[in-house]
Amino acid sequence: MRCSEPLSLGSLDDMNSVSRRRSRISLVVMIVGGFLAVAPVFGPLGKTLHYLADFIAERPQPIEHYFHGVRERIAPTRPGALQFARRVDYDVQANWKVYVDNYLEGYHIPYVHPELLKLYADYQSYRTEVSDWYSVQVGPLQQERNVYTAGGGEALYYQIFPNLMLNVVPGRLQSNVVIPVAADRCKVIFRYYYDDVTSAPARERIEADVAFSDKVQREDAEICERVQQGLGSRAYDKGRFSVRFEEGVYHFQKLLKHAYRAWLKR
Repeated sequence: MRCSEPLSLGSLDDMNSVSRRRSRISLVVMIVGGFLAVAPVFGPLGKTLHYLADFIAERPQPIEHYFHGVRERIAPTRPGALQFARRVDYDVQANWKVYVDNYLEGYHIPYVHPELLKLYADYQSYRTEVSDWYSVQVGPLQQERNVYTAGGGEALYYQIFPNLMLNVVPGRLQSNVVIPVAADRCKVIFRYYYDDVTSAPARERIEADVAFSDKVQREDAEICERVQQGLGSRAYDKGRFSVRFEEGVYHFQKLLKHAYRAWLKR
């Protein structure tokens, strides 16, 4: 993972008063209450129409503006019919942006997540697509039955700026909300939704899915914490982005810099 320049909350907060520190930290807590922000897009998964945050644009748009195209892409999963099954919280000893960067880059998958890699039909076909306010990583799934699918289909990994992820596979949607806690710590809230939560096969699938996701998340947390340590080293320096594997990271950091600049001009 590379950054075009170090972007830590600490670097923004080493001057001015405690009140300005707090206001800047709160600046990036965009989406709270899980799916409260996405009701018009995902039906019963949310409750109320909210705006993402007023600092994203001078004149914020309704939530549909930021999710444009998502509803149509994930329609085969029938998100409006999915039922809530589980919530799992994780405390990660890393800046929230480190966590998002890790989510968005594809370098580490073969090395950090070898079991996840086996679920994809062809890793060479794994790709990132970028929209105005989000990016989506697309992973074609194996034709054989596995923890994600009865066979075939795609895994869609949406990162919706600034701190919401939607991980979609056939019959299941998992949301992640990344909440900044400190300059070197964040909380990540996982919520699981399925088309069936009551039958015996469904309960078995849910347990297998949550256990597998927990393993992947712990692998991600470990690599994020190592990156956080590296960012504190005097040896750290910025580097170039990988066109193939870091398009989503580049897109996220562009939006983030724009948001910071707009806020600081107020």
